[in-house]
Order: sequence, then C-alpha cells, then structure tokens
Amino acid sequence: MTYLLKLASHARTFLLLLAFALVFPFAALAQNPGGVSTGLNLWLKADASVYFDGGTTLATNGQTTTQWNDQSPSSNNLSQSTLANRPIYRTRVANFNPVLTFSKNQFLDVTATFGIGSTSDYTYFIVFEPNSITTGGTTDGSGDYIIDRTTGTNDLTSLKFIAGPNLLYQTRYNNGSGLGGPTRSVSAGNRYIAEYHRDYNVEFGLSLNGGTKTTIASNTNALTPPDMRLGRHATTTNGGLDGDIAEVIVYSQYPSATDFLKINSYLAIKYGIGLDQTTPQNYIASNGTTIFDAVSAYSAYSSGVAGIGRDDASGLSQTRSINDGDQLIVEKGGIFSSDFDFLVWGNDGAPTTTTLTNIHPSYSYRIERIWRADLTGTPGAVSVRFLLTGGIGNSGDETDYALLIKNSDTDFSTGVTPHTTGAVISGDTLTFTGVTFSEGDYFTLATNLVTPNPGGPVGALKLWLSVTNNTNCISDGCTITSWGDRSLNSYSVSVVNNPIYSADQINFNPAIETSNDYFNVSGVNLDFTQGFEMFWVGRFDDGDGAIFAWNVGTDNHALLMDHLGPYGTLLGAGGSWIGLADPTAYYGEKLADNDPVIGRIDHLGNGSAVSIHSNGGSALLSGNATYSNSGANNFRIGARSSGTQFYNGLISEVLVYNSTMTEEEKAQIESMLAVKYGITRTGVDDGATALIDERDYIANNGTVIWDYSSNNAYHNNVAGIGRDYPAGLNQTKSKSESAGSVLTMDNGGGFSANYDYLVWGNDNAALESTGSTDLPSGIVSRLERVWLAQKTGTIGTVNLEFDMISVEGSAGPGTNDLSYTALLVDDDGDFTNASIVYPFSYDNTAQTVSFDNDFSAGSEFYFTVGSTDLSEAPLPIELLSFVIKEENGNVKLEWETATETNNDFFSVERSADGLAYKEIKRVNGAGNSEKVLNYLYYDTNPLPGTSYYRLKQTDFDGTFTYSEVRKATFENKLQSVTIFPNPARDEVHIRGLKSIDKTQAKVFRLSGELLAIPFSIQGDDLVADVRKLPPGIFVLYITSPENNRVFKLIKK
Repeated sequence: MTYLLKLASHARTFLLLLAFALVFPFAALAQNPGGVSTGLNLWLKADASVYFDGGTTLATNGQTTTQWNDQSPSSNNLSQSTLANRPIYRTRVANFNPVLTFSKNQFLDVTATFGIGSTSDYTYFIVFEPNSITTGGTTDGSGDYIIDRTTGTNDLTSLKFIAGPNLLYQTRYNNGSGLGGPTRSVSAGNRYIAEYHRDYNVEFGLSLNGGTKTTIASNTNALTPPDMRLGRHATTTNGGLDGDIAEVIVYSQYPSATDFLKINSYLAIKYGIGLDQTTPQNYIASNGTTIFDAVSAYSAYSSGVAGIGRDDASGLSQTRSINDGDQLIVEKGGIFSSDFDFLVWGNDGAPTTTTLTNIHPSYSYRIERIWRADLTGTPGAVSVRFLLTGGIGNSGDETDYALLIKNSDTDFSTGVTPHTTGAVISGDTLTFTGVTFSEGDYFTLATNLVTPNPGGPVGALKLWLSVTNNTNCISDGCTITSWGDRSLNSYSVSVVNNPIYSADQINFNPAIETSNDYFNVSGVNLDFTQGFEMFWVGRFDDGDGAIFAWNVGTDNHALLMDHLGPYGTLLGAGGSWIGLADPTAYYGEKLADNDPVIGRIDHLGNGSAVSIHSNGGSALLSGNATYSNSGANNFRIGARSSGTQFYNGLISEVLVYNSTMTEEEKAQIESMLAVKYGITRTGVDDGATALIDERDYIANNGTVIWDYSSNNAYHNNVAGIGRDYPAGLNQTKSKSESAGSVLTMDNGGGFSANYDYLVWGNDNAALESTGSTDLPSGIVSRLERVWLAQKTGTIGTVNLEFDMISVEGSAGPGTNDLSYTALLVDDDGDFTNASIVYPFSYDNTAQTVSFDNDFSAGSEFYFTVGSTDLSEAPLPIELLSFVIKEENGNVKLEWETATETNNDFFSVERSADGLAYKEIKRVNGAGNSEKVLNYLYYDTNPLPGTSYYRLKQTDFDGTFTYSEVRKATFENKLQSVTIFPNPARDEVHIRGLKSIDKTQAKVFRLSGELLAIPFSIQGDDLVADVRKLPPGIFVLYITSPENNRVFKLIKK
C-alpha cells in the first residue's frame, strides 16, 4: 500500500514537472549566456535573483539590493551588508529589462573567489550605462570604477574611466608589474556591452558592442583575477559608477570567435544595443543560426538593430524591444511558441524626417527611414509602435498615419495596402496591432503630417539644426558626436573635437557648448546669386570667433563675432572685408556679454546688400557683397575655414535658407525662436503690410500671437508658451531670458491643439508697491509692475511662479511673507474688480510663490501680485465658544454663536508661527440670527508640530474681525512621504507610507472632480496608473492612519 502511494506521488510529480516544462519550456534546460557554458564562472543578470535581503525576498522596483545571486554553477553571489552602499533595483530601464543603479558609492562584493588560475585565460562581459563620468589616470586609482577588487591587492582586472572620456581595462600582474591596459572611447548617456579579456601570453583586449578590440601584449607573468567589487573602487569613497549595470558575465577561458558572437548577440538583443558594424557581423542564436544577416542580405539595414525572440539555452525571452538610438518598438504581447522564434529588424540609417519619394497615394508623405525585418521560425503577429518625437510629428490623430509594408522593394507608391489596424496615439506613442511580417519585409511609416518647417519660402530651407532634436545623446555633460539635420535635405554633419551637450541652458532648452569645437556640414549648395538668410540662436561667451563659414576650402566667407558685438563681421569673395576699413573696430549695437541672441544674416543677392541683425532689430552692420557659389563645399559652424577663430559659447539652433524672404516670413521664424528661447524681439515696422507689424509675434499659420501695436506698452521681458507643430515648437515652460525677469509660466502637460499660445510681457514698472489704488476688496497693496498676456487657442490652467527675492519687504528685499500674496487677474488693467487667486505654493526661504490660474475666458489678461495683509475691524457677532482638538489624525474646530448680524462668512485661518496666517477654509455665515448656531470644520491636513488657528468673520459690507487664537500640537507622520516621477507619463509611485494596506489615495481635478484612477501595491510603494489622464495639473490626496497629505500632480 505504501509502495502504491509512493508510485502515485511520483506520477503526480512527473505530471507536474511535465506541465511546468510545457508552460516554461526553457526553465528546465541548462542556461548559459548565448548558450556558451565552458568556463562560465559568474553570471549576474538583473532579471534574476536580485534580493532585497539576504537571499529570501526578491527586490521590487526602487528597493535597495542586498544580494545578487550568481546564475552560473559556481554560486559566486555578490552582496552588500551596509545600507548606504547598496545599489537600487529598478525595473523596465534597459530595453524594458531591470538594472541595478549605482550612485558613486554603492557596490557589491563577491562572496566566493572565482578560482581562475594565475596563468589562465579569462573573459569579462558587462552591460552598463554611465549617467555621468569622472575620469582618472591610467596608472592610478582615481576616477570612476565599474569593476575593481575588494581589497588593495597587486593583481588588477579592473574597469574604469580615464580622460577622453575613455574606458580603461586596467591590468597589473601579481608581482606589481605591467600596470596599464587597453582603452576605448565612451560617453555618458549611452548603453554599452563591454568585453575585456586575457589571452594568456598573447594579449589583454577590450572591445565595445562586439566591435574591434584594442589590445596590449600579455606575457607569462602570473595574474590571478582578484575577488570582484562591482560598482566602486576598492578603497576610494565615491570612486564608483554613476549609472546602471544590467548584466555581468565572467569566463575562465577566452571564447572562440563564434562563441563571442553568440554571447554578444544574446546581450545585444536583450538590451537593445546595436553590435558595432565597422566590420560587418551577423547576429546569431545559441545554436549558431543567423537571426539577422548584417553581413550580406541586410547589410544596408544594419543601423539601429533590435529584436524580440526566444532562445531557451540562453534563458532569453525578449518580447518587447527598442534600439536605444531608434524610435521603433515592437512587442509580441505574449510568449513565443517555439525555441529560436525571432523577429529582428534594422534600418537604413536615414533620418526620421518626411520625404515625398515613393509615397503611398493615400498619404501626403512618409518618413525617410526604412526598416527591414529578418525572421527566424514563426514569431507570429506583433504590435508596432513609433515614438512620435524627433522628426516624426505628432498630430494627435491616428488616422494621419499608416504602417507601410512591402516585401519586394522600397517603392511604397504601388503594391502596398496600408496597415491601420488598432491604430491609436497615447501621448507621444503611435501603436499598430496585429502586424505580421514576412522574411525580408521593408517597412516605414506613412503620414499626412509634414516634417516641421519653421517658416520661409517652401523648399528654401537648406539646413536646420536644433539641439532639442537629433543629437546622439541628451544627458547633461555628454559628448556630442552627431547632430542630425531636421530639414528634408538631411545633410551629413561631422563633429570636430568634443562639444558638450548642456541641458537647461536657454529658457529650459538645451544647448551645445563649444570650446575650440566646430561642425562641418557636407554638400550645402547655396546659390548666392539668389541671396540667402541665416538664423541662429546662441550665446557668445568670450574672444572672437566665427559662427558661420561657408565655401570652406575655396573662398573664405565667414561671420565673425565677439562678446561685445559683431565687428568687421563679413568676409567677401576672396576673403576681403565688406565695407569696413578696420576689421577690429566695433560697429552698431553691442550685444551684452553672455546674453542669448537670435542672430540673422540677410543677403539680397550678389552685388546687393548684406546685413546682420540681432533679435529681429535693425541692421547692426551692412554693406554690399558678391559671393561665389559654394557648389557642394562644406558649410562650417563654430570656426573659420582655416579651423581657427573658434566660436566659444552656446549654440542651440541654426537655420539656413537658400532664398531671400519677406519681412513677415522673417518675423514668423524669429517668433518661433523667440518663444522657444525666451528672447524679446525688437525692431521697427517696415510699413509695407497694413495688417502685420514686423515687431508682432506671428505663428506658422500667419496668426498674430503677440500684437505689438496693441501691447507695445508691455513689450518688455516678452516670453511665451505654445504649440506650433509646423514650426517644430512645443514650449510648455518659459521665462524671459532678459535681465529683470521674475515670472515663469508652466502649463504642465502640454497643449491640446496646434497654434495654442500664451504670450506675455510687462510694463517695466517697479517691482514694489507705490500706492496703487485700483485694488479689489481684501487686497491692500499690489506691485506696480503689471503683466499682459495674449491668448490664442485653448490654454487652460497654467502655473505662474514669481521670484520675489528682489521685492522690498519689512526687513529689506526678499523678506516678505508670501503666504499673504495673491494673484490679481483682470480683463482691462483696472484691478478694482480683479479676480483673486491665492497661492498654490510658496517658499519664504527661496522667496518664490506660485499660482494656478485658468486662462479660459477672453483673449487678453492683465495680472499682477497683491498683498492680503489686512488690519482688524469690528466683528458683528457674539461668539460663545471656539474649541479645537485632535481627532483621528485631524484637527477638529468647533465654534458656537449666540447672535449674528449681517454675517457673510467665517474664514478658518492657520499659522505655523502665530504671526503669518493663511485661510484654509471659508464657511458661510447665517446672515442674521438670534439663536445659538453651531459650526464644525476638520483640518484633514494639519501642519506638523505646533499650529495656531483663528476665525476671521467678514460682514456683508467687507468689515471683519478676528477671534482669539487657539493652539494645536500635531505630529504629521506623512511628512516623509514622497511621490515620483512628477511630472509623470505612466505611473506615479507613492513612497514612505507606514501603513500602505490601510492607505487610501484619490486624484482630483483642480475643479474638485474625483477621477477614477487605479492604484496598486508594488513592494513598499503605492502606485497610481495615470496613463489615461489627459495632460495637465491634478491634486493627489492621501489618507492614512498616520495622517493626510496633498500633492500637486503633473501629467505629461
């Protein structure tokens, strides 16, 4: 009987194992990177066995990592016992795979030795991405280390950053000799597969993304790989990686070329990293099957390679992928049915701007980039998603797009049925569902939306470079190696030296910082007999240098600048100076040092006038010029033809037109640049057009968005926000770059339609109160300075933040209690009947105060900042009692009146210091009453510590008085709660809750409407799914046993 029971038990076990194997077919197989098992000593991958504790509880997003378990047979686990030194586990980072994030002083140490012999071969692979790079020396311990040893041993097999920036494989033998190693160039903000190895008595080698290796010689000296420290130097505090690590692999052998390719292909597909194709190489599966033929069949489509697929021997099941440098996502939506099912794709390297070549007759354009699909097995139907950024425009209407697929060739004008199944736009993502590819299919995106054109004659735009689009990297401090032309010409731009991407430079937009660096643009064929227009936005820092040079290599034509103003600026044919006897003398208006500028060169054609302008103003310099045509010679940005006289400063935007323009066309282009970069336009009206003043700000469709003739008294510190897709503009946050600007506006989530604009300026009056009498009830003073905003289209709620640090207070500038401020908004500039908006937030230390205002009704709005610091007046009520107490985490306020006469309302006011009070609730009074009345209010969001409460009673005629003050002491245990990210696109994490299972969270519109937002618990976080929220500003209200909190939530 017992035997039969055991037999039955074994049968059940067998059936369970069989079922498990059918559902998870690769789980029971031996798994190794790329299927390569020989010599595998360490395999760490962030999608397996990352523990919050000592190997029991798997880490969830945002938690610290105590232990990272080895997936190789060696069980060389890594751990960290000190909380402050633990890296953070984050999900969906590296091609939708998790990573461990290190912040200079986080590291993990191996808990067992590798056991690799002192004369053995060895090979390390690591997938990492640096957020920033601190470099050190080749033969010292300075700089950021990715891999080092746990103690200060002689033997080194380390990986670190040195000047360049370069990645150094730092080696040293057991006897202390041979310190140095091979290097490869890297930059912050890019994800890499780094491989480094020792081929005993042959070489030490280092390669990136499977590319050509850099080597130095290896001899017979002993080198025992030391115990690994991952993420930091052995002894130097903060001597580690600032960035992410996704996977680490170590072999006690030097793999064959085929095995190398298997491992690199596995990592490339998993992490969306294109293999280096300097020497063409295929992508192969663990069984050696080619899954993307980049050597022959698809060699013209080997840019931006990514893929999805299943490889059981590698433990790979990648169901969603995007190459880090592309805008295409493909998703399976489920598991693959068979081993070695793969769909891998690459593109031709063309830009994502639109073209008229080989377009489908049902659509106006297609994007120039073409992809090609390579299939292995039967991957089945997928979803295809395009990120509508860069050159791919977002109309907000999915019917403007179609996926074009063709198997025979790239002529999409015939033989193609547009795929529109499941088309939907969510934010900046366009999705098509039910897409089935065949082997070798070409595909691209059709659209009815033209690539943005900032204005000017159709077809005249020769070159358009913008730092907000088409740079190789977008992290602050990263090195620019490519800059894509946004025009339809797609000119090739090469980089000389090392210009730097600098975030948040000019009106919250990035810039390229140059210092003896410049750009060459090949093939810009300018016909100077027709004239030209050149525009740029930048900031010249010092010295003298050339912003532009053209006819590089033949005639020496250039525009020279210095930090005080243009001088001797134009070189004519053969290098002669135009109209200036002394090229070092200053002429015209001077540009202030380090001020951003919109520059423009007008040339009316050979033998005609050429002139230079700043910010749309009158000519700073002019003369006649004759230029020889450039043919296909280079156009240079940042230096003269000789490679000298560098433009040192910031460059944000460059536009070159092969035609003259009307003044209105110039105004359109400069208006886009002015709004984007917060630069006030100047100039004079030419009187040629009755309806347009050239000082107006004009949208791409010709709409006047800032009417100078009407608003000229407020034409100071002009700035704006707006969306003008044809002009390539989507500026959601702005502040004038001019001196004295104190106002920043931010609409949070974006705009609902094209040509939505809000542009504002001020009257340049004093930032102080000088006794203005046009005050609404309850306001005792206001700033003399008044702002005027002109609205076009639909704007909605906007946040206005004022910097009040220079405004005089009771104890000097910057000492005002901003809780007493209010925003006054009016339609005619007389604030007697102005609407009053109370602060959304304020910071008395930084002296900033912000207000949320809905700019809905009307098209013009006058506004300023007022004060509500009111004095006492008689109160016509008889107050019997006023009692406060703590109740269930709230402060309960009760008061009782015996009689009331003309009582309009009570204001419940609260103060943190007993001096400065702010209204937190308004309760209607009874008007006239001779009976006892009871009132009740709960403060559900009390201040931590001691708070003071009082009642302010206001009569129908505006007179008021105050009650006695009551005090409450309350500890708000939710003060440590934080929310992130904010602004958010998909999810908002609420962290720091003590009783997460007893916490309730709700999201409201600013109007008070409760929204149905799903919440879930992920680890220690309460997570809100905000994907279905429209862009805008919302209120997140959290209630827990510890207390309550209110947060401002911004949805992108």
